[in-house]
Amino acid sequence: MSFENLSRKENALDERWFDRFAELSFETYSLLDGDSEVRIAEKNKFLAQDFGNPTLDYPKLKGFDFIAREVSLLNLKAEIIDNEDDITIREIYRTKINESLAELRMLKSTIEGNDKKFNRYSTFVYGAPDEVNTSIMASILQEKVERGKSPVKQEAAANLSPILEVLVPVVPERGPPLLEIEDSKERVATVDEVVSAFTQALQDVGAGDAWRVVVSNDIGISNFRVSQKNKEVSIPGHKIVGMLSQTMRAFLQHEVFGHVARRVAGENSKLKLLALGLDRYEKGEEGVATRLEQLEKGADTFSHPERYFAISLARGEVDGIKRDFRQTFNVLKQYYVAVLLSSQTGPTLEDKAADSAWRLCVRTFRGTTGSTPGTVYTKDLNYFVGNKETWALVKTDEKVVRYFSIGKFDAANSRHVGWLMKLGITDQSLKNILEESNDQS
Repeated sequence: MSFENLSRKENALDERWFDRFAELSFETYSLLDGDSEVRIAEKNKFLAQDFGNPTLDYPKLKGFDFIAREVSLLNLKAEIIDNEDDITIREIYRTKINESLAELRMLKSTIEGNDKKFNRYSTFVYGAPDEVNTSIMASILQEKVERGKSPVKQEAAANLSPILEVLVPVVPERGPPLLEIEDSKERVATVDEVVSAFTQALQDVGAGDAWRVVVSNDIGISNFRVSQKNKEVSIPGHKIVGMLSQTMRAFLQHEVFGHVARRVAGENSKLKLLALGLDRYEKGEEGVATRLEQLEKGADTFSHPERYFAISLARGEVDGIKRDFRQTFNVLKQYYVAVLLSSQTGPTLEDKAADSAWRLCVRTFRGTTGSTPGTVYTKDLNYFVGNKETWALVKTDEKVVRYFSIGKFDAANSRHVGWLMKLGITDQSLKNILEESNDQS
């Protein structure tokens, strides 16, 4: 089946439902942003002492109407179940709305300060670390620590060993095929050149004037971001000048060709929900996006093992000890002391390690109070696991890459593949690749 045959007809199969669901959709991660000034003050106070946890604020949730949103989602789900004739469309929307309801209730538990309830919903939506992936991650980090050993880092490495060596090493491949990309020392000179590159990329993927590039100077947000809700690609203006141009291009691949392009493809498919994503699509989405990033800048391990480590560490999946924000920070700081490069100018190694550990802990404990050991936001598991599964599919059959361009779904999810086959959006070949990849794992 060629992609030319996958373009949306005049009426998509879910034409009557998509716009109504899109109106009720929300971006969970962005609602968990804190106020920059408050977070900086908390960071300074936290780093100045060696006890206690920071107070994590969530100002965007204060005016959020949880009750009205939940009622509307429940009513829409009931209407679809009662009135949609196609059983596949019915099931696709039922599971997607159930996921949205779980995220909504998770956010409500954030406002309530109910960490245990938040943890249950986060695990339901995003999953939890498993033994195999945790072991692979630990062996990757062990190697990074070994490579970074030096007299000044000896103590940090020694402190990490008892934690990382708890897990039994596993046989599965620990990373993608080694991607040796020639390093370039060229650096970004102006913000304008980045805006221009991203704007052109949006045109290249067919986003047209519906999408825009915005420059964010919110110092609390240091990453490139895509807002599906607002159709915006956000560039961290305060971080971009001086960045390696190769790194910038890798982010461009991730955000525009990984996220926006799949949104545009979904809008033009027979199933418009592929624009926003099937339930639990994010693992496949981040897998595709991180692989594109790696193809630009090179790679020798799966993407973001540190994010997987932070979640596993806090939850007690690594050594059986559940940790709160402070306890997780203390271990992560040791890790970054062991692996970060030190220089004679700029921040000291200790300061760089503390900053990296703080930023990762804030990501990991988003949505929680930070004070309940073992309670974290498990969304960031998607980067490591999704990247690993995407590489496994590509290794099985490189032709799988053409299916990545259909829209927002997880090609390693057999439910998704089955649904899309029934709707005539994919063919038997994708199912065969998935089954063969599973047989090899």
